[in-house]
Amino acid sequence: MPGPTRFEELLVRLRGADARLAAAALARDVVPGQAGPDDRIVALAWATHDLERTGSVPLPFRRTARDRLLEGDTMAVRYGPVLLLLEQPHAEGEGRVAAYLSRYGEGVLAFFVERPRYLPPSRASERPPRPVHTPFERRGWLVPHEWPWGPFVIALEEER
Repeated sequence: MPGPTRFEELLVRLRGADARLAAAALARDVVPGQAGPDDRIVALAWATHDLERTGSVPLPFRRTARDRLLEGDTMAVRYGPVLLLLEQPHAEGEGRVAAYLSRYGEGVLAFFVERPRYLPPSRASERPPRPVHTPFERRGWLVPHEWPWGPFVIALEEER
């Protein structure tokens, strides 16, 4: 799996002069071909087995809403221009976070991006699927790709 294998390594990579450029470079490594040059990375999600243990790094993490796209419980902190999310599998069942952890172990789970004028492909009807609320009060869509276990890209609905 490309990308850092420990949360502290992720923080070191993002600590450079420009966290947005570092996040874009990380996206090229972790989800090649899924994040485009016009995408602006708003948040990164880190999959973990234990929120409290991973959240013990000296950052002011706070609990946030459940991630309904990836089916995880979350904690978040602003880290420069990027929001960092810690996600553990939700207790109600198996989901994308659990699938990622069973396949790869802890690591970069997802990139939340602003993608200008993005509408997901529709399946059975003319209308695209409705966006789902993310843990940080924005709605988004899971960008289709070939791996059901991730890592994932979530395109956020444009802010009005």
